[in-house]
Amino acid sequence: MKRRTPRLFGMAIAGALLIASCGNDDEAADTTAAPGTTAAGGETTTTAATTPPEASCGVLVAAVPEDFDAIDPHTGSGETPATWLSLIYETLVGVDQNAEVVPGLAESWAISDDGLTYTFTIRSGVTFHNGRELTAEDVKFNLERITNPDTAAVSQAVLSIITSVEAPDASTLVLTLANPSGPLLNDLAQQGRVGIVAPEAFDASGQLVEQIGTGPFVFESYAAADRMVMAANESYWGGAPRLSGLEVRIIPDATTRLTALGNGEIDFAWAVPAEDGRRLADEGKFTMQENRQNRGNFFSINLNKAPFDDPRVREAMWLAVSRTDIVEAGWNGAAAATLQPFAEDSFWYVDTDLPVDADLEAARALIAEAGAEGSKVVLTQWDALGSDTEAQIVASAWNDIGLDATIEKVDIGTLVTAAGEGTFDVVYLWVGLITDPNRPYSFFESTSSRNGLTGGLKSAEVDALVAEGRSETDPDARKAIYAEVLQTNLDTFAQYFTVRPFQFVGVGNDVTGYEQGAYYVNYQGGGMISACVPE
Repeated sequence: MKRRTPRLFGMAIAGALLIASCGNDDEAADTTAAPGTTAAGGETTTTAATTPPEASCGVLVAAVPEDFDAIDPHTGSGETPATWLSLIYETLVGVDQNAEVVPGLAESWAISDDGLTYTFTIRSGVTFHNGRELTAEDVKFNLERITNPDTAAVSQAVLSIITSVEAPDASTLVLTLANPSGPLLNDLAQQGRVGIVAPEAFDASGQLVEQIGTGPFVFESYAAADRMVMAANESYWGGAPRLSGLEVRIIPDATTRLTALGNGEIDFAWAVPAEDGRRLADEGKFTMQENRQNRGNFFSINLNKAPFDDPRVREAMWLAVSRTDIVEAGWNGAAAATLQPFAEDSFWYVDTDLPVDADLEAARALIAEAGAEGSKVVLTQWDALGSDTEAQIVASAWNDIGLDATIEKVDIGTLVTAAGEGTFDVVYLWVGLITDPNRPYSFFESTSSRNGLTGGLKSAEVDALVAEGRSETDPDARKAIYAEVLQTNLDTFAQYFTVRPFQFVGVGNDVTGYEQGAYYVNYQGGGMISACVPE
């Protein structure tokens, strides 16, 4: 396959739509001059009229810390399927490198004055991997599947505001909402989780039996706990990727990933530990790029199970944990203590005066007052948390205040199932992929399939706040509403955020053209679409 110059999806057409649909992002003027003419600034170019062909690009091998818990983009709970399936399944609207919403499979959209009707124009010339052209009816099928509670889709709760989906013709999709929605476009851009799949890829029972999307890469194979293999989509509507293929290997151990990257066995590593990664990068083994995102590690305590149903016990467990210790010992300083899922430079960040250091004396007093000394606590830890030391610090702190805490490491599917069924003491993981507060805070809704990740908190007041925040369209008003949700969470000691680790990816020395987006490996005009490794 010939190496191709990176290009924006849809090039000039997408650029014009971006200006029309998404604000005042002016396109940069083209200052490239023809051979022998004068470029901007008066400098005469000396470029030859004919340039040599670019070298061919091969298969890029990437490594990730967790397995795909599902290869159905609508039901996968982990970050691996959400991130990497986005290369196979695209969304109605996309994101740019900063995770801002831009046109995707829909080239434009219009919103009614009352905010209740969204009309999308489906991009023409888009084909599924089986060669069939995408239509509005295909998008309708997917959105109805996602919003059907029986599907147990991850994005069901955040898209439940959609009351009807209509496709009056092949290129028009109309969504009707129960209320105006501030986060709807962000929710529709949730890469991997709201991906559009060819309806014929499902069997009569609604199970995904084939992998047919519209994305820049085509599914080839998947072996559990081993790897997923993709090939370049040469017929991709935005121009074929430079890579001939992509292989995503599951390598849970961070040291093993770093060693493989350093010796050239792999080309790209997801979730690179900051300290060891920087050391090896300084030695010239590879380069590091920051994986910028809103993210928070958290633990949630089961409010509906003794002794954790006693708020004194939950408060004691909160007071026992030193977020400062987690930053220093758990992440070697490459993290920030936090009480919420948003980074300090995010618009949605809420200032709070609550302490982040431990108060063991007060915690012990509360445990004694509740008569909970010796109570067993099983901390169910996601096996791709990123720092085992972090979980150990928390368990040790709880033992110090008189509890009997142990750690159980499980995969994301097992953890989410336990949270959904309420069969847990404490779950410990992190939430990412956050572009809007509706994502993390919708978990607090009593009807959410992810309610267990907030300790099983069920509150009519919180339900009303989350619904109000989703319906409000003014950003400042929405921020104030979600600040109330955060405060209620802190007051009930349900879901405790601990730290925001600084995230990095490792890029092999042979890789060219790759630039990390805000969490994503796939964004309009870049990511893995622009990457190349020698054939």
